[in-house]
Amino acid sequence: MKYKVTETEIDGKTVKTTVYPARRGLALKVRLARILLPLIGGADTKDIDATKIAEVLLNDLTEKNVETLIFDIFMSTYIDEKDASDPALFDIVFAGDYAFLFQTVKYVLEVNYGSFLALIGLTGNQSKDKNIMSLSPKSNNG
Repeated sequence: MKYKVTETEIDGKTVKTTVYPARRGLALKVRLARILLPLIGGADTKDIDATKIAEVLLNDLTEKNVETLIFDIFMSTYIDEKDASDPALFDIVFAGDYAFLFQTVKYVLEVNYGSFLALIGLTGNQSKDKNIMSLSPKSNNG
């Protein structure tokens, strides 16, 4: 049995990611929930934007934790056929292009946790929220 692979284009680059294996995906989901759920609390999710999420991440995570989290998110993700979790490639591809970095993180999270993010109100109503970029993955089951 093969894992589902999705592909999209972001800023002229081909981003391909494979859905996480169940155990790995669940472990990462728990880590993300610990970060995101306190942010949401009882707040109306329409008041939560990328700035608020970044603020929580900067306050709650050390530089090393952020790096580790991003590399874990990029497990099985490729940019123009190169491994996005390779530190040397990461430094080159994302140097000075943090918008592309966060768009790519968002895409990978939506592929793996779209229903969870919709459940907590961070995606799913993309047409009404200008702070959430709409990415439509091309899916391959190969």
